[in-house]
Amino acid sequence: MTVQSPDDTAGTPVIQTAVPAASAAAPVGEPKIKARDVKVFYGDKQALFDVNLDIPAKSVTAFIGPSGCGKSTFLRCINR
Repeated sequence: MTVQSPDDTAGTPVIQTAVPAASAAAPVGEPKIKARDVKVFYGDKQALFDVNLDIPAKSVTAFIGPSGCGKSTFLRCINR
């Protein structure tokens, strides 16, 4: 479950991810995909800000969020 908190002092929304207790210890070993400090720009407009994410092997991962939040943009980055 992803919860967006109110804007912080820098004006950037803070995203917090809650992991259910049953799956907290599920992934073991190295992640299949690692994304560190991913930033995406369209000209002068920044679309993604410092995205960090580990996707474990042999698991199902879903990107859920409102329209325009950068889900497809991030997927395009790892599908190149």
